[in-house]
Amino acid sequence: MEDADPADRIILGEGVDLAFVRLLQSLRPVDRIVLVLADVVGMSHQEIADAVGSTPAATRQRLRRARAALASPSEDSPAPPGLQTSRTCILWPLP
Repeated sequence: MEDADPADRIILGEGVDLAFVRLLQSLRPVDRIVLVLADVVGMSHQEIADAVGSTPAATRQRLRRARAALASPSEDSPAPPGLQTSRTCILWPLP
C-alpha cells in the first residue's frame, strides 16, 4: 500500500469508508447509536443509557451485539469486497 499511487490510496480509502457505512447501516438504529456513542464519542454506558432511554446493562448488551454484527456480517448483508481484513478493527481493538 505504501508504494501505491496517491490517487489509488484515496480511492481505496473512500471504498473502505463507504463499506463501513454500509455495515453500520445494517445495524438497528438504536444499536448504531450505542456503538457510535461508545466507540467514537467515548460516552459511558450510563450516559448512553440516559441518551437512549435505556439501562446501562442494556446498552452494554447492545454494544456487544453491534460489535459482533460488524465482526461477522450475516449472509444477507456480507461485507463488501476489500473490507474483510479491516472491518473488525475500525472502531476498537479486539483482544
